[in-house]
Amino acid sequence: MTAHQHALNPNALRSDEHGDQASLPQGRLIAAERPGFRVEPCDLTRRPTTIQAGFPGLDIVSERFAASFRRTLSSALRQSCDIQAIGTDSIKFSDFVLQVPRPTGLFVFQMAPLPGGCAVVTDGHLLLALVDAMCGGAERGLDAQPEGDERELTHLELRLLHRLARPMGEDLAEGWRPLASLRPEFTQLVVRPELCQLADDAEAAFFSVFEIQSGRYRSPLGLLTPASAVEPLKERLLHVSRMPAHARHTTGGQIAEHLPEVEVEVCVELGRAHIDLRTLLNLAEGDVLRLDARADAPLVATIEGEPKFTGRPEASGSALDFKIEARRDRHTQDSNHASRRSP
Repeated sequence: MTAHQHALNPNALRSDEHGDQASLPQGRLIAAERPGFRVEPCDLTRRPTTIQAGFPGLDIVSERFAASFRRTLSSALRQSCDIQAIGTDSIKFSDFVLQVPRPTGLFVFQMAPLPGGCAVVTDGHLLLALVDAMCGGAERGLDAQPEGDERELTHLELRLLHRLARPMGEDLAEGWRPLASLRPEFTQLVVRPELCQLADDAEAAFFSVFEIQSGRYRSPLGLLTPASAVEPLKERLLHVSRMPAHARHTTGGQIAEHLPEVEVEVCVELGRAHIDLRTLLNLAEGDVLRLDARADAPLVATIEGEPKFTGRPEASGSALDFKIEARRDRHTQDSNHASRRSP
C-alpha cells in the first residue's frame, strides 16, 4: 500500500530540517507533498476512530450471522447451502471500493440505535442466481454459469432482490443479539460500490469474510461495518467475558451446561402456492392466495429444517397455536417418501 502523510498530524507543528513554525504565515498551515508521499485532508469535525486488533466479539457476530443467514439463503435459492465464517480484518473504505470485484451487490442497513450501519456484500453471480430462483427458474447447481453473466441487473430484478432484505436484516439482528439489541433497517441495494455512502473514503471499517458452499460451488460473502458505527460497543467487542455465557466459546462441561439455552428455529408451514411474476408484483393487502394443502390436513413442524412433528392449528384468543399430535421418526419420513414415489 502507498504510504501517506496526513495534512494534520501530531508532528505537523514541529520544526523540520528546512525551517520552523515561526516562518509560516499566521493562521495558516502549509503541507507540501514529498516524493513517495501524498497529502490527505483531515476532517476535524469527525471524531477519529481507533482500530484495535483482535475484537473477539466480532467473531461471535460473524458466526451467528452465518448460521442464521444459511437458512435464509437456502430458502431463497431452494437448495441447501452452507456458510463458513473465515475471519475479520480492518480495511480503509476507499481500499475496499477499489478491491471489491465487479459486479457486486451491497445490501445496506442502518443499525439503529447505533450511529451508523453496515452492508452485506454479495457477488454478481449469487445475485443472478437469487433472481433466477425468485422467478421460478429450474433448479440447478450454482456452479452452472447463468446466461448473461457479468451483466448489470435490471430495475425489476433489483426490486425482486429487495424482498431478501427483511430476512437478511433479521439475521443481522440475530448475529448481534449477544452484544446488543439492534434494529437493522434496510436502506438501499447498491450495485456500484463507488456510489455507496456507508462511510467516508478515509474511514476504517471491519470486513468479515465468509464462504458460501453448495455442492461444488464456492462464493465469497462479506459483512462491511464502519468502525465508527460500532464505537459505542467497543468495550463489549473487546471484552467477550461481559457477554452472556451461552455466546462465548465454551468446551466440555460448559457446553452441556448452556446447551438448554440454545435457541432453535421451529417452523410450521400452512401450505405453498405457485404464482407468476405479474401476480407477485401486484400483491397487496387483502389479497388471498390459494394454497396447495387441504384445510383438514395435518401440518408438519420442522426443527432447523428437519420434519419432527405433525399436528393441527388451534386458535388461542388472538394467537394461533400448534397442537402436536405425533412425532415423525426416520421410518415415518422414509415411508412417506416411498409412497410419494410409488405410482
